[in-house]
Amino acid sequence: MKTDKTEPMKYMHTKMTTQQTRLLFLAAMFCLANLIPASVQAVAISKQGGLENKAQELPLTPADATATQTKDKKNKSTDKPFGYNLFTGGFSGDREIGLNPDYKITEGDQITVRIWGATEVTEISKVDAQGNIFIPKVGPIPVAGIRNSELNARVKKAVHSVFTSNVQVYTALQGTQPVAVFVTGNVKNPGRYAGVASNSLLYYIDRAAGIDAEAGSYRDIRIMRDGKPLAQADLYEFMIDGIIPTPQFKDGDTIVVGPKGQTIAVTGDVRNPYKFEISNQHFTGKSLVKYVHPLPEVSHVRVTGIRNKDPFAIYVSIEEFNKMKLADGDQISFEADLRKDTIVVAVEGSFLGPSQFAIPLDA
Repeated sequence: MKTDKTEPMKYMHTKMTTQQTRLLFLAAMFCLANLIPASVQAVAISKQGGLENKAQELPLTPADATATQTKDKKNKSTDKPFGYNLFTGGFSGDREIGLNPDYKITEGDQITVRIWGATEVTEISKVDAQGNIFIPKVGPIPVAGIRNSELNARVKKAVHSVFTSNVQVYTALQGTQPVAVFVTGNVKNPGRYAGVASNSLLYYIDRAAGIDAEAGSYRDIRIMRDGKPLAQADLYEFMIDGIIPTPQFKDGDTIVVGPKGQTIAVTGDVRNPYKFEISNQHFTGKSLVKYVHPLPEVSHVRVTGIRNKDPFAIYVSIEEFNKMKLADGDQISFEADLRKDTIVVAVEGSFLGPSQFAIPLDA
């Protein structure tokens, strides 16, 4: 039987060719992997259980990342109300003791009285239920309701009505009666808080941990006495113009923080991108601009919301926006949208003269 010696050789040739092919394939894949940027290699889609998941997104270049962050910051809507950081404990640390010149003398206050000359008196007199202090050889003197700065003149006048000459008078408010004020409504910790009569409205609200940012109003705050309104506060006026009512509290007064009113959200090129309460039914764009402080380059405003139960959207100039009537739930974005007539060109290399030039856009 004749053996064909070419068969093993053919087999070996075929086998070697397969190995070479595999090596060439692996080498090609290695080269390809080194040629493809890492950012592209990172995009891989893995299918598992019928779901597609991105293993990793394409990384941004530094320039792209900066641009994206700027855009996100500009367009990001905040959930925080205007004035949310007002109550952070700054008012609850008030050291007021009621001895300021505008404090009004009330029942229970203690007054130091010193008289010398034709008669000698040194004592601490307490304001009684009738609003008087009693001075020996002079009698009762009504002082309740007068200001601390007027106290010495009132006592001196009464003393001089008895001792017409050679008498000197000195008075000083020694201490005031503590009061306890109820704080209720939409505050974080409603309760009864101690202070003095001349403590501010903000002091007592701060003691109650501040206004509930989700439910409370910064524009509807009432001070009640014996079930009747004593004063009304709008904290927007305080934050913008420093205006706030300053009643002298009495024991048992109540501070009521009302529910949050109609709100609008502001984003874009403004210094105060917050949610704002609408104070009345005729709240206009001009009223809002006072609070948001648009940047100087703002030229247009985008307004989206609901009008007559239908979606509403409009894009107007800042002048037109000032005249617009705003509504509950409006989303407002202030935009710098002016066409630039000039561009700046920078020159590099060896040259004489300035390195940058402002030239017309169509140059």
